Amino acid sequence: MVVPKDILSDFQRYVKIYHDSISESLRKLLCDGDSLFPFIKLEYNWKKYSKFRLFMAIMMIKNMLSEGDEIIDWNDSQGFGKYFLDNLSNDFGQINDYNQRIIDIITVMAENRWIGAVGRNCRKYSSV
Repeated sequence: MVVPKDILSDFQRYVKIYHDSISESLRKLLCDGDSLFPFIKLEYNWKKYSKFRLFMAIMMIKNMLSEGDEIIDWNDSQGFGKYFLDNLSNDFGQINDYNQRIIDIITVMAENRWIGAVGRNCRKYSSV
């Protein structure tokens, strides 16, 4: 799935829709969604795990753009370490598209402070 930069840039709106959906489902279960999982807690968790999500994007987008023998078989017995290093190589047909997608993701994450100085911002919400 290709996520255009303009959609990534409007990500806060989608996070809000996601939270509203969770809250509505909790209300249907007769729970107070806003007290069980307030939006600020979702934001905290989003920031906290952003670096992991970026790592996963780096690993998975290459497979999404690869063809045939370029696709990494994560279930192969040679081990994760080999595939991690192979995944970082630049020898596949869609390297320009891959680089642009990663740049777009990193740009949006930095603009939203999900990476970079985010660690300091997350600590103030750690009690939420």
